[in-house]
Order: sequence, then structure tokens, then C-alpha cells
Amino acid sequence: MLHDENLDIISNKELNRFFQNKDIYIFDMDWVIINSEEINYKSYQLAIMEILHYNLNHNEYKKIFQWKKFSEWIKDFFNYINMHNIELYKEKIWNTIHTHKKKFLHDLNLSNYMNNGIIEFLSALKENEYSIWLATSTIHEFTYTIINKIWILKFFDVIVTAEDVKQWKPSWEIYLKTFSLLKWREFDKWVVFEDSIPWIQSALNAWLWCININYADYYSSLFWDNKNYIFWGNDFSFFIPFIKRWNI
Repeated sequence: MLHDENLDIISNKELNRFFQNKDIYIFDMDWVIINSEEINYKSYQLAIMEILHYNLNHNEYKKIFQWKKFSEWIKDFFNYINMHNIELYKEKIWNTIHTHKKKFLHDLNLSNYMNNGIIEFLSALKENEYSIWLATSTIHEFTYTIINKIWILKFFDVIVTAEDVKQWKPSWEIYLKTFSLLKWREFDKWVVFEDSIPWIQSALNAWLWCININYADYYSSLFWDNKNYIFWGNDFSFFIPFIKRWNI
């Protein structure tokens, strides 16, 4: 495992060898390309206040909602607030969250939510003729709204969204789907950028190299012994010099 605390003792040649041995670079959406936590939280908070008259705070959101699909968190949340008539509310809650998020994505300047160096890194990958894929549990509508609004659609050769799979991460079905699109089986040639425990586990379950792009370094200890796991912070610009083909 490589991580940011020991990158200074790894030679540029070794870093070049690692990155240039990869052919396909796969990105998640939330937290990797764009930090949408505030948008997601506000969408949930407004919807739940409107329908259930409950003021969801940020700590509750992170504890109950984050990294879960709707069918999981709706049960957890209703148990948390001691309500049991889920069927009466769940469709309205989901639709209202969707409405608020759609409005936020339309109204906000999403460039302000992008991770550092992501545009430059995608550009460098494209210039150096790597294949760039997007594999996200974000729904199709929101995925394309985001990548069109921040002008990065042109970088991706393959895009897989929530509707393309039956099982969300940490299932590795989303990667099986991407494998099948090009019938590619050289797993060591892939590298995935992920941000959270279930998502990282999904990539590792698929035997792929996974780079953790995140602010929270405590994740690193959970995967420390996995040879395919790399921890780094949230600035993609660091990687750019090591993917240029002429640096071999």
C-alpha cells in the first residue's frame, strides 16, 4: 500500500511505473469529482421538514443517511424517530428529495464544489490517451446534470449510473458491468478513485487498485493490509506528473 505519509520516500520512477502501467482510470462521482454532501444534506433536510416536520441535523444525516440506498435509510430513519407507517410517506419523501436536489443542481455554481485539480487531472489523462470511466451510484439524471454543467462529459469513454445495476456498492456489480462493456479482464490495469468505506470495499472486492480520495485519513487503517489500496488526500494535481507518457 502507498499512502501520503510515505510518498516522499518513493521515487518518481516508481510512481511513474505504477500509474503508467494502468490503462483504465475509473472515477466515482460524489466526493471524488464533486463534493455534494452539502447539496445532499440540504435536500434531505428540506424534504423531511416539509413532510414529517422533523429538523434533521447534519450529524443525524451522516449517521443515518450517508452511504445508504433509500430502502435502507428510510427504515433506519423511521425507527430513529419512532415512526412505523413508512409506506404512507416514503414515495413522497423520495420525490421531494429529488425535487430539491434537482433545484440545487440547477441553481448552484457546481464548479465551487469540485475537488482540487480534477479538471486538470482528467485533461492530462485524456491527453495521454488513457481510458476514463465514470462508475457512480448517482442516478442517471443527476449524473448527467452534474457532468454537463461542469463541462466534463467529453472526458469519459464509459459512464455507468445507478440505473445500470441492481445492486449498489459495496457490491462490485457496477464494476462487473464496466468489465462487460469492453470484455476487459486485466484487472491490474485498472485504478479506481473512491471516497468512502462501502465504495472502497466495492473496488477491492473486484480486485482493483483503489485510491482513496478523501479528507478523513482514518479510512486508511481499515484497509492498511490490502496491497491494492492507496490513501491520498483530495488534490488530484499531485498525480499529474506521474501519468505523462513521456516520463517513463
